Amino acid sequence: MWSTVLFLGLPYLIFSIAWVRWYLAIPFTGVLLLSFWKALSSEMQGGQTAPLLLRWQPIIAISALILGWNYFSGVGYFSYQNADWEKHNAILLDLIHKDWPVTYTIIRGGTHSYNLVYYLAYYLPIAVIGKIVQAKFAVTYFAYTWNVIATALAVAWLFRFTGGVSVLVVCGFIFFSGLDIVPFYMKHLSPSSAQHIEAWTGVGMLQFSSNSTTLYWVPQHGFGAWLGTSLVLHQYLKKNDSRNTLFYWALSLFWSPFIFIGQFLFVALDLIYKKCTKLISFQNIVGGGITIVILGLFYSSRSVSNKIEFFTLQQLADNWYLFLVFITLEFLVYLPFIAWIFRTGVEKRYRYLCVPLIGNVIGAMIFHLGAYNDFCMRVSLPGLFILQILLFKNFVPFGGTQWRRVANVLLIAVLIVGAQTSIREIYRGVAGPKSTINLSNTLMNDLDFSFLYLGSIDSVYSKQIAAP
Repeated sequence: MWSTVLFLGLPYLIFSIAWVRWYLAIPFTGVLLLSFWKALSSEMQGGQTAPLLLRWQPIIAISALILGWNYFSGVGYFSYQNADWEKHNAILLDLIHKDWPVTYTIIRGGTHSYNLVYYLAYYLPIAVIGKIVQAKFAVTYFAYTWNVIATALAVAWLFRFTGGVSVLVVCGFIFFSGLDIVPFYMKHLSPSSAQHIEAWTGVGMLQFSSNSTTLYWVPQHGFGAWLGTSLVLHQYLKKNDSRNTLFYWALSLFWSPFIFIGQFLFVALDLIYKKCTKLISFQNIVGGGITIVILGLFYSSRSVSNKIEFFTLQQLADNWYLFLVFITLEFLVYLPFIAWIFRTGVEKRYRYLCVPLIGNVIGAMIFHLGAYNDFCMRVSLPGLFILQILLFKNFVPFGGTQWRRVANVLLIAVLIVGAQTSIREIYRGVAGPKSTINLSNTLMNDLDFSFLYLGSIDSVYSKQIAAP
């Protein structure tokens, strides 16, 4: 519990100390520290959760899976890197080599200055090590270690929610995906062993990302989704009040505003179920509130802003079959297995999760943002993580009644079909050419691309909040 709060919260402290004017940084840092202390103290007052039963054989296997999964993800330059790593590498190296807050001077139709504006939580701790120790060490070994720690924490939460330590659960987490391969078979197509198959509805339309795709392309979104959602879910399932709920929710905002949006309905469920009991707490109102305001001003200073839009009624009418096939293959195919699990006497709080889960999935589908529709891909991640928890909870593949064994075998068959997506992502990491370290990389190498991550120096954040 405390390790996840510290992991997610560390970038906020770095941001407060290094990116905010000193007379604001001092109280902001104090508020953050006091909020962390109050949140963790309240967790201790509620009593300790029973420790997981650990045995060395599965722990060795699980550790090997986590280490290998991350080794081939592209982090640390140990393997092939997918296209998004060009951006990750550039941001990391600019954070390491430039003074903070990072600014750029661009000569194009005159001389203009801009701030770096992006969700930086994933990058800041790595950049700190790069500044203190060495850039190469930071972007290789420490970046890899940072990813491994985050993945291990996510897996630990999965064990906590699903009922125990299991190698099968880890394998399910690594290979979980919608049935992206099915549309190719329906069209009598055979995608290559390294092909990215998730965008089968068309670029910019609908796409839910597998866990492997998330880790191998956009780990900042994945860690925010898996760990931030775990904190919110822990508060809902294990506590009888909401004294930490809004603060835990705010901890996802700097990791990914998409994840922050995707968690909204689950936060709302917690508040409604507990009737906002003890909602008014220092960490919720002061800690969470100030964090959201400052980061909101930071994000709003972006020079290029994309609008979140609905798919129009005409678009929905023209593509109704595509939407229907998509939600069936990516989500509805798993619902019968959740229904079966609920017949086994699972706690009612787990059952209520289905309402915001369905809302999250539908909401991610009907809104649109950007050329690649990042909204759909990222906002759905908290819901997909909770879907996996519900599927894997009390999963005993060859135990239970005869009908339960049949249901579990069918679930395994569906998961194997879905795993074709993750297998291709991992294969590309294994078989693709190893990436080359370029410590001179910078966002300024591609000005058209870099404008997506630049902010105005005339914004409220730049003039009133950012450190000079």
